[in-house]
Amino acid sequence: MNTAQTLRFWKYHGLGNDFILFDLRQQPEHIDLAPATVSALCARRVGLGADGILIAARPATQNYRLALDANLALHIFNADGSRAQMCGNGLRCLARWWWEDAPENTAATEHLVVATDAGLRQAELISRAERVTAPWHITCSMGELSFPPGQAAPSFVTDGRTMRPVLVSVGNPHAVLVLGPNDDPMVFANRYGQWLTQHPFFPDGINAGFVSPRADGLHLVVHERGCGITPACGTGALAAAAVMSRDGKRQRWPVFQPGGLLDADCSDPHSLRLTGPAVWVAKGSALIP
Repeated sequence: MNTAQTLRFWKYHGLGNDFILFDLRQQPEHIDLAPATVSALCARRVGLGADGILIAARPATQNYRLALDANLALHIFNADGSRAQMCGNGLRCLARWWWEDAPENTAATEHLVVATDAGLRQAELISRAERVTAPWHITCSMGELSFPPGQAAPSFVTDGRTMRPVLVSVGNPHAVLVLGPNDDPMVFANRYGQWLTQHPFFPDGINAGFVSPRADGLHLVVHERGCGITPACGTGALAAAAVMSRDGKRQRWPVFQPGGLLDADCSDPHSLRLTGPAVWVAKGSALIP
């Protein structure tokens, strides 16, 4: 995109984790948004305001398998202009747009297949609302879980405790720090989130999750690379649930974040499932330099 043009946009959020969505399926396959453009669009006071940008695009034809199986492709930009491989809340927002408002979408099916930088992902519509501003509930199949072998994250000492996060990949990288039931995840996220996401041990950055297991479920705050602390992080919820499921006693968890509740199901490590809301906010036009 080398010349200024006016593009339609849609804005959605998942538990307060908000996104601007552009439909570029008719654009060339190479999606090129300058980091400065992304940052300007996402700026809270002087832009449209968002945690990130979602680009709906055609599946890349050089990857025949993905192009054959996918309805469309999703490209994700963090608020600082960097790329993200996957975003659970963003995927639900894209799915709602596809079923509700995508131009030329005549598909009657309530299943959607999306090509992402992390591979194919699927979305299933659980419930829709009549009122446009009410949430739709969507379940996404989020791919495989993996714990990188032989890697140990940097540790630190706080209040006399040595703490070391667990590294896990759910399509994008996470470092999950398991706290005590009486610890406040927000306090730890504010204190150590930026330090961990920008630690030299992670040259490409990492998402840092701080989870407190309690009787009613997992209480989580995530400091996302490229965004900072957000009201909710879908892949972060899965990462926290995956870490807490390693003992095999429980595989499905309610995950409470500042923005609300997600259901994280790790029963099948080859097909993690995440259920939560997607909410329409606005639509309009924006001048893209």
